[in-house]
Amino acid sequence: MTNIIDDLEWRYTTKAYDPSKKVADEDFDILLKSLELAPSSINSQGSRYFVASSDEAIKKIADATKDYGFNTDKILKSSHTVVFTSKVDYNDDDVNKLVKLGQDDGRIPSESTDDFIKGYKHFINLHRHNQKDIAQWLAKQTYLTLGVFLCTAANLRIDTTVIEGIDLGMVNNILGLQEKGLSADFVVSVGYRSPDDLNDPAKTKKSRFPKDQKIFTI
Repeated sequence: MTNIIDDLEWRYTTKAYDPSKKVADEDFDILLKSLELAPSSINSQGSRYFVASSDEAIKKIADATKDYGFNTDKILKSSHTVVFTSKVDYNDDDVNKLVKLGQDDGRIPSESTDDFIKGYKHFINLHRHNQKDIAQWLAKQTYLTLGVFLCTAANLRIDTTVIEGIDLGMVNNILGLQEKGLSADFVVSVGYRSPDDLNDPAKTKKSRFPKDQKIFTI
């Protein structure tokens, strides 16, 4: 296992992929496992992921970049592309499933069921009724999982590109997400960098403000 700082120094937003290189199934399974294990507020786990690996599936997603042509090849030449989506609401059935999961895993004793349900609903209703941002709150949880995904990929020396320059409405239609109670947040292309990618830190130094300009002690 490599040092986490080495991983972060190595990774970057890949601008060009080598289409001849594919991520091995066993490595991609580790990436998917990282999404399963990723954290979320109140353990809500409202994120869903759709994996495109065949040429046909990848092209479907790439078609949604017609207004963002600079991103098309990042998808078409990737090994896999993952669509990160979030639930648009979190209802009582979702809460009951979460509690049942906790009970099955031995985290929630039966005598505490009502307390857990009340606690989960308290935080959910803060966002649904008070702050009226339930969909945005759920999307924030998906961005949390993204961080885990990117770090895991870097540890495996797999390249990634987070793509928000894409017609998310079109992605929703392609995958029928509205009918599933989901909405696309972004996509991530996955693969291996092209030797011609000038954004590679080996060719172009990363540009970051130093930590003393971004991190402050209270």
